[in-house]
Amino acid sequence: MIIINESKKDDKVTPMATSFIDRSVVPIIDKATPAEYKKWVPVLTDWMCKSIGVGVAWKIQTIITAFTSSLAGGLMMSRAVIVILAKHGKGPKDHNDTIVDEVASYVFAFLGSTFSSHKISAHHSLSMLFLLLCSWLSIIFVGR
Repeated sequence: MIIINESKKDDKVTPMATSFIDRSVVPIIDKATPAEYKKWVPVLTDWMCKSIGVGVAWKIQTIITAFTSSLAGGLMMSRAVIVILAKHGKGPKDHNDTIVDEVASYVFAFLGSTFSSHKISAHHSLSMLFLLLCSWLSIIFVGR
């Protein structure tokens, strides 16, 4: 989880963002604001900067969470494959004896995060291809 430092003495982003906002946005807002409400323009720009910062922090946190979840899921899947292969006498008996499960977990994590992304074309076709590949590999390595 990202922790936001509440201390103003270490804050270097806020002055940079507010100076940019003061140069680019405040003149436009000042022209559109009646005279009795001009005192609220700095408050508005401060809230704009904070809301943009919270939005960026939220997006970064969702990326970190998705990455961590895909790694954990890939490791669970690779260790389950190791157990299945060990039951059939085709692989190591313990996942601590090999690094194959960690390497496979990175592949599974990459494939899982790629398939869960909505930005790739033919999402369902790729998912079905992956399931078909897994079934072929299970027939080859485990037997019928």
